[in-house]
Amino acid sequence: MSSSDSETSSNADAARIDFLEKSDYRSMNLAALGINYRARDKSSTPAWVADLIAKMQKACLDEEARLKKPRPINSQSQLSKEILLEPKEPPIGMSSGLLFKQHIIPRNPARYWIEIADPKPDMVLGYEASISAFSRLATSERLWRQKDLLYVNSDCLMFPYLIWNEVPWDCTRRAIINKCLGESAACIHVNERVFKEDNVVFSIVPGDRNILLNVMWKEDDEYLSTTFETLNLCNLDEYTKYGRILLNIHDWAKGERLAAITKGLDAWKG
Repeated sequence: MSSSDSETSSNADAARIDFLEKSDYRSMNLAALGINYRARDKSSTPAWVADLIAKMQKACLDEEARLKKPRPINSQSQLSKEILLEPKEPPIGMSSGLLFKQHIIPRNPARYWIEIADPKPDMVLGYEASISAFSRLATSERLWRQKDLLYVNSDCLMFPYLIWNEVPWDCTRRAIINKCLGESAACIHVNERVFKEDNVVFSIVPGDRNILLNVMWKEDDEYLSTTFETLNLCNLDEYTKYGRILLNIHDWAKGERLAAITKGLDAWKG
């Protein structure tokens, strides 16, 4: 990337943060697209989402062997990132700092002038486009011609399920939660073209003293999100709990969720 391109990108990122910091961004821009954050309101979480969260919180397979001991780092951001990267192996794919394609962003035709910040997660995990589980795309000429509808970015990442965003020093956590909300809704929106079962997206927002673990799902025409865990990764028990949740999320993505996607591809009409 040339110096001018880098400067343009930096300016765009700064403008995006300014937009996300707007006091009415959540109540106007996100709400216009049916994107709502319920903080820690467990009472309104549907049973199927609550059951999925509970499954992620249980002890996972070979937990002790798979979880590395934390290095002596005080940064919640660095600690959360190190565990996040551990299980990155096929079929899981990951992209860093890439803009989402415009066609996956939810729109409201009745309020077409309302926009949200262009989704550009620091990290997003989904599936590699070439894995054999999606051979349905390769063997069907009709589906193959429409595969671009499922790619979320220029890495050709598909069916994203987990987003991680750092909180910059010159930005509030509220703005980064807003960022995650828009990005998670875009993921739900593109995923539902193929499957609705288990169509949730998790997001992680580190802070100075703790991290937030959020989940988003779609209910009728609303994209709803809640925080289901707040953890201090400098505490060994909470660090272990965070690692357990992430390992379970990755196992779910490689198992039940992948099966639901494959089933959805069989019926997909593009």
